[in-house]
Order: sequence, then structure tokens, then C-alpha cells
Amino acid sequence: TMVDAGMVAQLDETESVNFIGLLAALGEGDGRAAAEAVLRFSPRDDRAAAAVGVGDGAAAAAFDSCDACDVVGDDGLTQSQREGFTYDMIRLFHAKCRGYGTAVDVGEVLRGVLSLVRKHHVRIDANYATLVVNALCVESLARRVCPSYNLLDGSRPLLVSFRRICQSPDGRVALCHRSKFRQTVLRLGVPALYLRKNWADRRFFRRLERMQRRSRRRRDQLE
Repeated sequence: TMVDAGMVAQLDETESVNFIGLLAALGEGDGRAAAEAVLRFSPRDDRAAAAVGVGDGAAAAAFDSCDACDVVGDDGLTQSQREGFTYDMIRLFHAKCRGYGTAVDVGEVLRGVLSLVRKHHVRIDANYATLVVNALCVESLARRVCPSYNLLDGSRPLLVSFRRICQSPDGRVALCHRSKFRQTVLRLGVPALYLRKNWADRRFFRRLERMQRRSRRRRDQLE
């Protein structure tokens, strides 16, 4: 559960994997993976499949005989729309999001993602929309409090480890609920990961405090 400014979203395991997949794609600077994660945010609509004749032999035969047919899928998008969205996401990441250690402005990237969602009419489930807005709020607050601290870089140990343990290589499948071993590793490993992250954060802020003290001393000497 993520709570911010009165907005609450409760995700099941698959939804968590999809959302963390987007954040991990930001860390890896992978626009294609980010696009695939966002496309999985779409609520599935069985009526869309019925509308294009899925299960109907004549419709299936007509589709097979026409490569140019652009059929609407259960996410409400045609293949050309998905490809257009993916292409624009790759361009966005190439320009704005090169991955960990490159001072990624998470807020700017997420706003760009939302802009592309509107442009390409990608439907997003309400839970995901709430989490994206929450992430924007948290990132903006963190940037105001400490502009030199990058939330994405700070979250790297958690994102990388969670993705390795709980996601299939293509990021599509949640694995933890299928394996007691993975569940145990996650349960035992997460506290250690948080300790590692807290240690790295303390080290960062101690270094920042030393830099600020040096800056004040230099300023006092000049005065």
C-alpha cells in the first residue's frame, strides 16, 4: 500500500509487479520495457475481444488472410497504436531517462509518460493512476527538501533485487506467489535490503552535511 495526500491504492501481486516493472525500467533507462509495463496497466476488456470476433472461425480466417487488418485488442488498442506508443516511449527515454547514476528527473519522465498515455489513448486502471500521481508527489517533495538526492538512485537496491526475485526475465509474470522459496527469500531479504539502503542514505547525507559545513567555513573566511 502506498499512501500520500489522502490517496490510497491497494495492489495485488500482479499489479505490484507491473508497477515496479515501470520503476525498474526507469532505473535501467529501458523505454521499451517501460512501454510494455504501462500497456499492462490497461484494464482487460473481454468485450473488445468479442467485438473483433475472437473465437469466430470466419473472423479468424478473415484476419489471417489480411496482414493489414488492425484489430482492437482486449486493452482497447490496435497493434499500430501499441507500436506508436512504444516508439514514443523509447524516444522519451533516450532524451530524458538514461538510467541509474545519470541524475534522472523522475517527475519529468513520469509527466512525459502520462502525456504519451493521453496522446495514444492508453487506458490505465485507477490503481495505477493513483500510484503514478503519488510517485509524482513524493518525488517533488523529495526534490524540494534535498535537491541533490535522487530517489531513483536511492531505490536501486530494492528495485533491482525485487525484480530479480519476483519477476520473470521479460517482466510479465509475478513469480513470488508461485514459489515458496522465492517468498522466503523475499521475506528474509527485504529487511537486509532496507538496512543496506538506510546505510547508503546515511552515508549520502553525512557527505552532504560535510560539504555544507565546508561551504559555510569558506563563506565565513571570505567575510
